[in-house]
Amino acid sequence: MIAAAEMISPLGTRVRRGTSNAHDARCLASGPSAVGQSCKRAEEVVPLHRRAASTSPSPRTLLLRARLAAVNITLGLRVAALWNLMAGGMLLMPELGLRLFFGLEAPQPGAVMVLFYTVWFFVLALGAAYGIASANLRFRDGILIVGAIGKSSIFLLWTAAFAFGQGTPLLFLGGVGDLAWAAFFVWILRSTTRSP
Repeated sequence: MIAAAEMISPLGTRVRRGTSNAHDARCLASGPSAVGQSCKRAEEVVPLHRRAASTSPSPRTLLLRARLAAVNITLGLRVAALWNLMAGGMLLMPELGLRLFFGLEAPQPGAVMVLFYTVWFFVLALGAAYGIASANLRFRDGILIVGAIGKSSIFLLWTAAFAFGQGTPLLFLGGVGDLAWAAFFVWILRSTTRSP
């Protein structure tokens, strides 16, 4: 076991002095003359720039970092909710949605319209879920996992539709935007599970 004391030298370095308990016992048994010669304490000199890297942040710094991260995550989730709620507005304008995203004119056969309404209702529901996740941490992880899976799937499906001539460039851009949101959700999940 090592007993150590630290102090700052006049040259701006941290000096650590320490001895082991067994070493102290030998020095005391040898007498006072041995203490001055062979029982000098070991010294370790550490430059100040390494000292800053080796010390952990203060509790106040950690608290400020956690608050800033929480504000950023909350704001990001609110923007994600707004993104989905605005896109969910296609429920109210099916003709516009069909033209903008698929280059189709309304009306379409019944099955196409059912799928159209299903997709945009799901987008609207997830927008509400992201809003809930921004305010309630208890539900956040589950919503973000579902959101990351859903948004990644939309990216793959809409990119394939665009590649095969079944969608417009706006459909592809919407898929790319959803992929960015999926990456953001994964980042939130990873960063919050790693934090202490």
